[in-house]
Amino acid sequence: MSVFDAGLRRAQTDQAIAAYDATVAQYRQTVLSGFQEVEDNLAALRILEEEAKVQQEAVLAARESVALTTNHTRRAS
Repeated sequence: MSVFDAGLRRAQTDQAIAAYDATVAQYRQTVLSGFQEVEDNLAALRILEEEAKVQQEAVLAARESVALTTNHTRRAS
């Protein structure tokens, strides 16, 4: 084994470190993307929940309107 390798070992070490850093960066990006998807879905869920509440209130108001109209029609008869 030669003591002088013209920097081959250092180059291999630098290459391994660069590959590791790239893998770590890719992993972090994947995790961040996953968190973003979860956050987006939670926001969509909150919006749908609010829409459901508004629709439920509209249904209740419509039922009350029908009941009032029905009672008013029965009294008028």
